Amino acid sequence: KDLNIGVEFQYSLGSITPCAGTEFLIGVGNDANDLGINPFAGFTIDINEKFAADAHVYLGIGDRYGDDMPITISANFFLNF
Repeated sequence: KDLNIGVEFQYSLGSITPCAGTEFLIGVGNDANDLGINPFAGFTIDINEKFAADAHVYLGIGDRYGDDMPITISANFFLNF
């Protein structure tokens, strides 16, 4: 169980929108001492009015990850109708 709080900044440059931010994962209940911080950077590309795609890279920092610093890469494709 987690409480997830995040902040993201975006700036549109026409069809490309870069973004950066961070997520704070705070453990709840038995995992109350389990804190994770996930800074990220990425971008969204508007292909046309119906299609878009995005990609982000996240780093895992904090007690939740122990001595590891996992890197997560995500990519999405959007269809608007």
